[in-house]
Amino acid sequence: MGGRADRQGDDSMTKFKGFDLTQQKYGTRNFSCQGCSNVCRISEVVFPDERPFYHGSRCDRFDAHHLEEGTLPDLFSARQAIVFDRDGTGETTDGMLRFSPPGTARGVIGIPRALSMRDLTPFFCEFFRSLGYEVVISPETNREIIRSSLSGAPPNACLPAKVMHGHVASLLDAGIDTMFIPALIDVANPNTTTPTNYNCPLVQAQPYILQAEFDFAARGVKTITTPLHFYRRELLDREIASIARDLGAGKRELARARDAAEEAAADMRRRILALGHEALEIVADGATGIVIMSRLYNSTDRMLSLDLPKKLRSLGVLAIPIDALRWEEIDVDQLYPFMQWHAGKRILAAAEIVRKSDRLWGLYLSHFNCGPDSFIVHYVRETLKSKPFLTIELDEHSADAGVLTRLEAYLDSIGALTQHPRPPQPRPLTGIKRGFDRTKKIYIPYMCDHNYAITGALRHYGYTTEVLPPPDEESLALGRENSSGGECLPFILTTGDLLKLIRRPGFDTNRSCIFMATSTGPCRFCHYFSTQTIILRNLGVDIDFITIESYDAYTVKDLGTPFRRAVWYGLGAVDLLQKLLWGTRPYERKKGESNSVYQESLQKVEAALGEGGIRALLQALPAIGERFTRIERTEGDRPLIGVVGEIYVRVNPFSNANLVELIEELGGEARVASLEEWMSYTLYKKAGDSLIRHDWPAHIKTRLERAVLARDGHRLARTFKGFLSDRDRKEAPTEEIIAHSAPYISEAYRGEPVLTVGKAIEYAHTGFDGIINVLPFSCMPGTMVSAVSSRVKHDFDIPWLNLTFDGQEQTNLRTRLEAFLHQTEFHRRATHAHPVK
Repeated sequence: MGGRADRQGDDSMTKFKGFDLTQQKYGTRNFSCQGCSNVCRISEVVFPDERPFYHGSRCDRFDAHHLEEGTLPDLFSARQAIVFDRDGTGETTDGMLRFSPPGTARGVIGIPRALSMRDLTPFFCEFFRSLGYEVVISPETNREIIRSSLSGAPPNACLPAKVMHGHVASLLDAGIDTMFIPALIDVANPNTTTPTNYNCPLVQAQPYILQAEFDFAARGVKTITTPLHFYRRELLDREIASIARDLGAGKRELARARDAAEEAAADMRRRILALGHEALEIVADGATGIVIMSRLYNSTDRMLSLDLPKKLRSLGVLAIPIDALRWEEIDVDQLYPFMQWHAGKRILAAAEIVRKSDRLWGLYLSHFNCGPDSFIVHYVRETLKSKPFLTIELDEHSADAGVLTRLEAYLDSIGALTQHPRPPQPRPLTGIKRGFDRTKKIYIPYMCDHNYAITGALRHYGYTTEVLPPPDEESLALGRENSSGGECLPFILTTGDLLKLIRRPGFDTNRSCIFMATSTGPCRFCHYFSTQTIILRNLGVDIDFITIESYDAYTVKDLGTPFRRAVWYGLGAVDLLQKLLWGTRPYERKKGESNSVYQESLQKVEAALGEGGIRALLQALPAIGERFTRIERTEGDRPLIGVVGEIYVRVNPFSNANLVELIEELGGEARVASLEEWMSYTLYKKAGDSLIRHDWPAHIKTRLERAVLARDGHRLARTFKGFLSDRDRKEAPTEEIIAHSAPYISEAYRGEPVLTVGKAIEYAHTGFDGIINVLPFSCMPGTMVSAVSSRVKHDFDIPWLNLTFDGQEQTNLRTRLEAFLHQTEFHRRATHAHPVK
């Protein structure tokens, strides 16, 4: 076809029937195709005087309108051949692709054809073959794999993550003796300057999730779960060498295998780029090209993508794989410097290529519950602006008919354009600052009461600040109105809080700024402030954001260690103050007295820190502790519940439906993991990062900071001696928390899950009777913790409850908590040698 745009203004040629379809008579029938193992359910629709229309098939067997052979190349099929059998040596048996080593096989290693392992197949296939192993690749995703996945995978994961379960299950039945399921932490990219280049959190988490789902040892199958850092060459060299040693290979064998693997990966890249060169030549000759902007495991898996590339080809459009473009040549860091996901950088580079082209168009393919895509799509819209692009979100329930209709409508909209104006280059996010500004008032969205300690520290150093009111129903409504719908609850609530702020009468954006901390881990928190900047700009509001990040342990420009110490003392004081509240309120005789004393004490903490700094704070704390001892208490003992999980939801009462007070109402006593825990962790990681970089001055400085802050923490805890138990006063060292977590989640995963699991285990060791893990809906780190929680619960014989919050009223929350607390009461009595009634 000479280009879909050649049909401009000619409605008679469109296949899109529109609303007239409701006026036509038609007949339907359904049947099952027996042509292959997919056994597709086919629907036939017959209109008078027209050929039947079929949908539901995964191939073009029933498509009477597909192109004649050779009209446009099938780039996706060509790409698959390059990735999975570039030299034609693989043998297919029952859908499995098998590669034999040069000599007698030392063993059989299985590689699942799912997630990011799909595109690492050439590298690791050659690596293991060169070491003398037979390699078995699981079949292409089919209905049986999906059925198996839906029955065993984490229910909150996206479909591509779920199908990993089915691929692993298929390999376990294929006679392998080793399963290769590494933790793919990051991706090589020499053209980026960002400190991280992560895979999606659920890609990184696969070995931990799969080990919770399958008993590999019982099947006689060993696992290779090594964390792999492709972005950090020195780390990767050590990790690859470790795998080779475990497989019995020497240094010469390792060097030979590594060379073969590198050449296979480079050859794959050369061949795929050649496909892209061919595609651009075809587009230059007049064809319309659509770049499928997505994660490669979404678009190249025919089952998961509903074969979108073939559908586009049947409509006369050239579908182009995203990695067939020279996307690495686009400087994404300049436009979106906070993009820490490799797939996000590639998608945004492709969007920029589409923006600059008159013949290329974009199709954003995603899957339901894809966390990163919920933010990346904001940036794609910002990049393409007025240029039409289509977003298609699929899941296990998606059907062909609706997708095909949307494709036809999109192509007709492109064809109807009389001009192809090029959107302007996206506006850089220049309003984001790294240091505080004394000329502007600093507004801080409320996360928890620890915000007041931060404002106290800032005021002590001469800044004007205000903590915004806690989020409410209005925050939730405004946040949802101005988001894409897939973002996490903390983002929606903080966005709503900011929208309430800018609507205040007389609010002056020129004399105001917003403080929003961030992270550079794989979590979506990294994108709150940048996405909120775009949302506010689109509403006509320009306001500066001030941000500090976890990668350098929230170091504040120009303030340094003294300010960090003041914040540390303030956060620690609120942590201890809350433990006083939680240990007193369940037993108070006069209802409401504990809350009243707590609020008075919180104001004293903020005021002392703001007016006199650390010295004044330490002087004020003993009186606060003493005041709590004067609250009259009832006798009794309750099950002790440890609350862990995603930081915002666990500490924000509105987002967790006042969980702690509900636990108390139902007969329990709660403790929530502290904020000091996270601050300690960021310093620990900063020290480790400097060690990896061989930056000895930075490493020594950070270790000294850790020592000073640890001493400060002990000093702070001593002020509450006599008011709190040792268990409540003392925080376990970060190293201890990480060691607890290590059997379940490797330290190589950066972020909350390591702390969540480690803290839960510490609670189990120190006499707690139950664990509640809280997470926002679609939270990827939270999904990881929920998946491994069954192992922790079993190993420590402790009740465990996972609670997901999305801002909606949960009618069954109380019922679930009642049942859970009944379990914890049994646990309390059993572990404390009390008889169970």
